[in-house]
Amino acid sequence: MTTQSSTANKTITVTAQPPPVTTLTVTPTTGVAPFTVSVNMSATNSPVNYQIELNGVRSTITSSSTGTVNMAVPGTSQFRARAGNIGGWGEWSSVVTVVANAPQLPPLVASFTANPLKGRAPLNVQFTDTSTGSGITSWSWEINGEVVSTNKNFAYTFTEPGDYVIKLTVTNTSGHAGFTSMSFGMNALGMMQYESQSIDTAPWEKVAVGIAAGGILALGYFTFINRR
Repeated sequence: MTTQSSTANKTITVTAQPPPVTTLTVTPTTGVAPFTVSVNMSATNSPVNYQIELNGVRSTITSSSTGTVNMAVPGTSQFRARAGNIGGWGEWSSVVTVVANAPQLPPLVASFTANPLKGRAPLNVQFTDTSTGSGITSWSWEINGEVVSTNKNFAYTFTEPGDYVIKLTVTNTSGHAGFTSMSFGMNALGMMQYESQSIDTAPWEKVAVGIAAGGILALGYFTFINRR
């Protein structure tokens, strides 16, 4: 009996799944902080997860290819993304740049009131901030060039006769400062307001002014009026 055999061969080629090719869109790409941008990632070749990078900080996202980011700080931010599948991670997408502009705040004008404006020493005076403009974050009160308070409002007791210049400087979130001053002269008879003036940050010069009280020069006060 003759035994016969036959063999058949076939070659099966198994290739790795190519990694995804990722496309990233971010909208809008400019705005006034704070604002929210929508992030959308799409990729070819059956992606199973995504990575997004914002200013060098990387996050892995497995549940969704879309999301939102709050652009709270003024400045320029850069986004890029990539997707991965069983074949590995794909290349990073092109960089998308988002510009968050600083908000334009209303003009900053420093002002305050003082109460009472006259009285016998020792005289306790309440100073109240009435400045206008958004985003005011700090206050600095000076008496004759010395900072005496950083509160929004404060009280001060004048115990000695003399000339006093009270100055308030306010600063807002954009870093702009404005200031105003109020000049007083005080002797044993009390205190009087002479002049207040509000300007933004600029050099001041001092101009001496003499004022007589009640027509009696001996009771006049000398003070400073601040001008540009």
